[in-house]
Amino acid sequence: MRVVPGLLATGLLTLYASGALAGLAADAPGRPRTASAAASAPDLQHRRWTAVLRANLRDGRVDYATLRRDRTALDAYLAELEAMDGAAFARLPPADRLAWWLNAYNAVVIRTVVEHYPISGRTLAGLAFPANSFWQIPGGFRRERVRLLGRDLSLDDIEHRIVRPEFRDPRIHAAVVCAALSCPPLRPEAYVGERLDAQLDEQSRLWIADARIGLRIDRERSRAYVSKIFDWFEEDFAPLADGNAERGVLEFVARHTSDPALAAELRSGRFRVDHLDYDWTLNER
Repeated sequence: MRVVPGLLATGLLTLYASGALAGLAADAPGRPRTASAAASAPDLQHRRWTAVLRANLRDGRVDYATLRRDRTALDAYLAELEAMDGAAFARLPPADRLAWWLNAYNAVVIRTVVEHYPISGRTLAGLAFPANSFWQIPGGFRRERVRLLGRDLSLDDIEHRIVRPEFRDPRIHAAVVCAALSCPPLRPEAYVGERLDAQLDEQSRLWIADARIGLRIDRERSRAYVSKIFDWFEEDFAPLADGNAERGVLEFVARHTSDPALAAELRSGRFRVDHLDYDWTLNER
């Protein structure tokens, strides 16, 4: 349930994204690094990450309590990512690089939650959000949390300075999961380059098929209610419709609905875009 919906939450999100609130939440004390890095390059099948997900994910919800008790496998996977050589990474095909970043983002999100679990409290930056929201973690999105390819990167760095501008694929919004109930569902396996296109298509379909978080149609009002993600990042969808953001959102939804008749309606100009409420409550089991 949203604690303070509407303008306050939107305003805080805008201020936080701009950096205005960056100094209001002090980072937590330093933590030890993950387990020592693996000697060899990471497995591009990301088997360790798949094992973590299969052991701790059910119906899109994460068993953070179990991971807090034993985070050995999670730390081993992140150590594997940290061991990746930058020059070797640059030689990988684009699909392998994107899959690597998507898995890294989701793994860092889960580790961040585990380090602060159980989450309950109020930070100034989190006033508009549920008590058990990722937003209650001081510096959760902005703090330098993982050293990858020789750089100390935050979650915002990974998503907004690397994944979105470098790969320019709107389907990434179905794949990066910020630990909230209204996020697209966390995939119960790692993303891998050789299957990435099919995986992203499937995640987009699953997202759009869920009327709580993806798409709800109101024919009486001629409205297509979609996730707030389409509002926050509408510019990522505009290229699907020659630069028109609203039509780009509708085109993305049309491409990923399983209903051909609905897809035609969405492309017909009948519907205007509106947005579903966004629930930042933690996606915990």
